[in-house]
Order: sequence, then structure tokens, then C-alpha cells
Amino acid sequence: MLNEEYPDGIDVLFHLAALSSRNMHENDPQRGCRVNVEGFVNAVEQVRKQGCETVVYASTSSI
Repeated sequence: MLNEEYPDGIDVLFHLAALSSRNMHENDPQRGCRVNVEGFVNAVEQVRKQGCETVVYASTSSI
């Protein structure tokens, strides 16, 4: 996401997005890493810059 896509004043980040199934990673494991790891880090960094101190991370049954 781009900076301008985040609203101001975020108190809590609920992170529910990811590529979860093994099949989604088989052909392109680097994409899985980019989406799941880098996507999470990017989201957390953006809200942290705005002063958000709470992140709720939900995993999946595929882990």
C-alpha cells in the first residue's frame, strides 16, 4: 500500500491478509515471501509512523 492509502489516526492495525495455502507458494515462493512478510512489515511501518502502538495479527489454519 502507498502512504496516502492509510487514513490518519489509526489506533489499531488488524492484519488479516496473506497468501495462506501451500499451493499459492509452490510456483513462486518469492512472491509468497513478498506478500506475506514484506506486506506485513510495510503495513506495520506505515501505521507505526502515525503513532499506532497496537497490532493484531491473525494467522491461518495453513500454518
